[in-house]
Amino acid sequence: MHGVNALAKLAAALLVSLAAFATTNLFVLALVILAEILAFSASYEPLTRALRPGKWFFLLAVFLVTLQVLFWPYGMWAGFANGCIIVLRLLALLYASKIVLLTTMPSDIAHSMRAARVPSQIAFVTSMALRLIPLLDYDFTETKQAFDARTRQVSAKGHLFGLKLVSAFIAASLERAETLALSLEARGFSIKRRKSPKIAFFARDWAVFGVSAVILAVSLAFP
Repeated sequence: MHGVNALAKLAAALLVSLAAFATTNLFVLALVILAEILAFSASYEPLTRALRPGKWFFLLAVFLVTLQVLFWPYGMWAGFANGCIIVLRLLALLYASKIVLLTTMPSDIAHSMRAARVPSQIAFVTSMALRLIPLLDYDFTETKQAFDARTRQVSAKGHLFGLKLVSAFIAASLERAETLALSLEARGFSIKRRKSPKIAFFARDWAVFGVSAVILAVSLAFP
């Protein structure tokens, strides 16, 4: 998947996401997720990273299923099935975005969006947001480690410690954003409309797009 055209991956992710939300068939949803896991394994990434969506997603899944079981008006089992459908749809959306983000450079995503006639401002903001995610994660980790080093009785601080940590992280994030803006301004950066780049499609790109289109067709055939 690393060698696949970024525009093809974006289109495939969109088609697969539409397929997940176009059906309520649990078998088809499981097929969509299986296809995403196979695509993830083909990208030379550890398969365990694909099978581990995160603790927050597990808690969200339990909450959504419980909510549907308790408040679904057509019975407990129907609510459970509906909750499973919602969770599988979110999981399919998570995997689709995960494949694109882990196998594509932010600059390639921006070029692909411009090639798809997306406004330059939106393409630039998307590219910068993707670049800032790991930097903000680093800032948060660094800030937390600094607080841990200066505060031994963290548990005794309670909510006050958390408030100070969040305030320091926000200040660091704003400082980084200001530094980035000044750097771009000093270099004379402009996001005026440029000529859209031409991106060549090869056989593997069409194959990825074709498989995604087939998945969408199956999803529409078995709603």
